[in-house]
Amino acid sequence: MVLIPKFELLEDRIVLDGADPTVDCPEPEVTISGPEAVELGEQDVEFTLTFENDGDETGFAPYVELIVPSSGADGEGDGPSFDSATFLGEPIDTTVLTFDADGEVEHPFLLNPDGSPFIVTGGEEGDTLVVFELPYGSFSPGNPPVDIDVVIDFSDQADLGALPEFQATSGFALGANALDDPDDDPPVRGETATLEVDPQLFEVTKSNNAPENEAATGPSYVYTYELTIDVAPGQTLSDFTLTDQLPPEIVYLGNLDISGGTGATVTEEPLEDQQVQPGDELIVEFDEVSDTVTVTFDYYISNNPSDTTAPTNNATTGQPAPVTNELSGEGEWVPLDPDDDPVDVSDADTDILQASTLAVQKSNELFGADQNADGPTPGDVYEFTLEIQVSDYFTFGDLMVEDILGDGWDYEEGSAEFFTVEEGGSLGSEGSEISLTAVETVVEDDPDSGNSRVTW
Repeated sequence: MVLIPKFELLEDRIVLDGADPTVDCPEPEVTISGPEAVELGEQDVEFTLTFENDGDETGFAPYVELIVPSSGADGEGDGPSFDSATFLGEPIDTTVLTFDADGEVEHPFLLNPDGSPFIVTGGEEGDTLVVFELPYGSFSPGNPPVDIDVVIDFSDQADLGALPEFQATSGFALGANALDDPDDDPPVRGETATLEVDPQLFEVTKSNNAPENEAATGPSYVYTYELTIDVAPGQTLSDFTLTDQLPPEIVYLGNLDISGGTGATVTEEPLEDQQVQPGDELIVEFDEVSDTVTVTFDYYISNNPSDTTAPTNNATTGQPAPVTNELSGEGEWVPLDPDDDPVDVSDADTDILQASTLAVQKSNELFGADQNADGPTPGDVYEFTLEIQVSDYFTFGDLMVEDILGDGWDYEEGSAEFFTVEEGGSLGSEGSEISLTAVETVVEDDPDSGNSRVTW
């Protein structure tokens, strides 16, 4: 009997005569996880192959295969490439092979029942087969799943819209016993798992700096919108137009700032310190954009939107209301691949914040002497801060603030402090400072959940 050179004989196992291998057998299973989208040309992208035995019997000589679509969409080798792999932080035995013109490659150690080399299919000419040998002689049902961490590099000449598909397959090279006897106990191969990854050239995004995405209404609360064009490294877009369809609930305050790009020209901009009107847009045109480009401006949310007679926040309920902003960008891209033609490209994003009559945010930090480099430890004291904003258009009386502390937190009696706050006067005025004090602090402990309810 000749053993496969890369594996040791672990043990002899007796198989009962007449046993049905379809009833009790090892079932190798692999899943592949990673990002669904990456930047064009992005390097050192991490994927995870998770292996387990989902069957009823122990399998021997476990392995995992990964087909990397290196040939690319046009077969010119502009697809992703295998970089490296580790298992539990250490290198793993790896064999890297290339599919031939027939889309086939000879497996490095797997044998057919007749003893001939197993032929792997499923790839295109130029694709890569990567075979990982797990450092186990056997793998039993009930063993916890194990991960192989794989690093992939993506080409900066990949075709847009072509989704490279990674294929992962696992198996037991020696089947259900430790002997090299493929005629009696053939290798076991599992189902193939797949993952498609979209190489992205660029994206436009819009964000706001309202805390926790809650924007109190009125001129006392000035916020900033940030428009971003993020282009993959080494790529350039030309004749690029960024269009922001401004929401009718805001008052545009200007302070426009443009960072990055070349030849930036503002071709359309709303009037400063005026309510945005239906159809108002901020349009910035660039000769070229690359890397990261940002455009920022200030605004506040009015209670008198220009597209309706209804207020932004209901005058009776004061419920929060969404403020929606649409952003788009379009331009031309000349691919780095000289065989590819220029392409018109575009992207869009939506930002939604909540216009609030009453907003509150909560944060915490280690207090006093407990602030140390070792991180939090039992007995440390934390200081929580609650920040409350009241709309310029509403007045609240008998305000009650309720904070629920989870199990394990204890309220320090008498520790709450109420600081001087600024009260808005008539719209547009600076307002005045007032001091608030709590009428009463109530602490209620829930023995069932361990939570504490603190009310001021």
